[in-house]
Amino acid sequence: MRRPWQDYPFYPLNPTLSWTPTARWWPPRLRDLKDASGLGSGEISERLLAIEWFPYHSKSPGLPRTLVCESQKYTFQLAKEMLASKLVIRMRSFNHWAPIDPRFSQVPCLKNPRCGYVSRRNTEAGLFDRIVKALKT
Repeated sequence: MRRPWQDYPFYPLNPTLSWTPTARWWPPRLRDLKDASGLGSGEISERLLAIEWFPYHSKSPGLPRTLVCESQKYTFQLAKEMLASKLVIRMRSFNHWAPIDPRFSQVPCLKNPRCGYVSRRNTEAGLFDRIVKALKT
């Protein structure tokens, strides 16, 4: 039996979850991508993946970088696999990701890591257009 939330693989874009903190956080940060690509939330949800340093957000990390749980090892492996075939951008935490794999230090990033908006103004020249193109293909 298919669950309604499965229609949105990137679940923060699922309108039935709009009341959740993550569903309130993500849509404004992706609005410019949605407008520029002409894609709906469902389509973007199928083409976007966010890999977080730790499986929850917080105002300050608070955990030592040397602490790595098993689920985080999976996250690292998944992120490394994405580098081989997908456009990867880093929103923040350069000092966390760079030691995991040297390739992460070459990943393009948002201009302001404290501002999670994926917009033309918050990306280096040409990067926003590359992201839009990757979403549309």
